[in-house]
Amino acid sequence: MLVALMASACFAEDITDAEAVLRADGTPGDPEYGAYLAQECAACHLAESTSAVPSIAGIEPGYFRMAMAEYGSRIRENAAMENVARSLGDEELAALAAYFATNQH
Repeated sequence: MLVALMASACFAEDITDAEAVLRADGTPGDPEYGAYLAQECAACHLAESTSAVPSIAGIEPGYFRMAMAEYGSRIRENAAMENVARSLGDEELAALAAYFATNQH
């Protein structure tokens, strides 16, 4: 189990923005679906960061995928984000990353 977590963490650190928007089968994520999903993120992640919750406006797709992998494997500790990360599948993660890629500042 620890080896799997370490392997996923290593992959997450190496993911590029171009790779982040792809699903496991190599097809690109749907940014429109990502925009739909991101509405739920906006309930906590406001346009301006707070001391408790950072803004995700302009987040880089590779960093987003890395962070979600780290929350999902509990490398980053936050109960709410751990649940979110584990509830999202490959299609949703690629769609969100594709959406964030279209909204770079």
